[in-house]
Amino acid sequence: MSRRADGRRVGCAGLALVELLVALVVLGVVLTAGWRAASAASERQALVRDRIYAQWVAQDALARLRAQRLWPAVGNREYEATQGGRAFVVREQVTTTPNPAFRQVRLRVHEAGDSGQDLTELVGFVREPGDRPRS
Repeated sequence: MSRRADGRRVGCAGLALVELLVALVVLGVVLTAGWRAASAASERQALVRDRIYAQWVAQDALARLRAQRLWPAVGNREYEATQGGRAFVVREQVTTTPNPAFRQVRLRVHEAGDSGQDLTELVGFVREPGDRPRS
């Protein structure tokens, strides 16, 4: 490194300490923002997975009623179901319809242990099993 006649250095080849600290702060901010974005994406993906499982639980429950040709009683009931290794609670509400040959079935599904928010709701209709195939 060369010096001028007044003693100052000429052509400093390295970074000053302040520049290095600023670069580290900028890098830390960028990495923190990236970490938060990845964390938020992971949480959204988990919620989407849980909603899909809950939808499958509701569809299974309605399909079971139809396949077994059951005539559900009017009223409310609650039961547990599993899907994808996760436990869910199904709240089933059966009401009458203007056509007495049908019942409306409303299924709300939430995670077991978390009754705060339903993950899905499915509404379907079940026909009275009066005309079963005879064997």
